[in-house]
Amino acid sequence: MHTEIEIKVKIAHGEKLMSFLQEHGTFKFENQQVDEYYSKSGTSEDFLLVDPIKKWLRLRSEQSNSENNLSGETYSINYKNWIYNETGTSNHCEEFESKVESLESVRKILEALGYTNIVTVDKLRKVYDYNDYEISIDSVKNLGDYVEIEYKGKPDLETGEITTSESERITNEMMKFLSELVGEILERDKRGYPYGLLKQDGKI
Repeated sequence: MHTEIEIKVKIAHGEKLMSFLQEHGTFKFENQQVDEYYSKSGTSEDFLLVDPIKKWLRLRSEQSNSENNLSGETYSINYKNWIYNETGTSNHCEEFESKVESLESVRKILEALGYTNIVTVDKLRKVYDYNDYEISIDSVKNLGDYVEIEYKGKPDLETGEITTSESERITNEMMKFLSELVGEILERDKRGYPYGLLKQDGKI
C-alpha cells in the first residue's frame, strides 16, 4: 500500500510553469497514457453510487515517447481509495498498483467478474521533478490541460506514515507554490479526470 498526496488543477496559461520547470526542474519523461476505469453495476462495487466517488479501479497502458526508454508499451492495474475528512475534502488516498503482462487478459478477468469499463481517459503527460514534488503537465482528450503535483517527500520517521493533518499541510503548500508561480487564482479539481468525463457525458 502507498499513501498518495496530490493536487490536480486546470490552468489557463501554463507558460510560466513550463519555463520554470525547464530551468529549475528535472525532466523525467513524456508518455501517452490510456486509462480504463471499471466498476460493477448493481453491486456494492458500483463505485458511482457514492458521492463523492471514493474508489477507482484502473487499467493503464503507457507508451513512452522518451528516446531513452526502449521498453515500449507497459501495462498496470491500480486501485485507489480516497480518504475524506469531515468537510468532505480529500487530500490523500490508499493506493495499490502492480504491473501486468497482458492488458487483454486482465480485461477478461474483470469482465468475467462482472466489471465493465465505465470511462476511458486518454492523456499526453510530461513529467518533471522539483524538490519533493513530481509535477505532471497533462493534456487530456476532451477535457483540456491540467497540472498534477504529487508529493514525493518522506513520511513520518516514527510511524512511517503521513497523517491527515500532515497531508493537509502539504496540500496547502503545493497549492500555494503553484498559484504563486503561475500568477492565477486556482481551484483544485477534487474529482479527477474520469469524473470530469463521466459528468460531461451525462453519466453521473
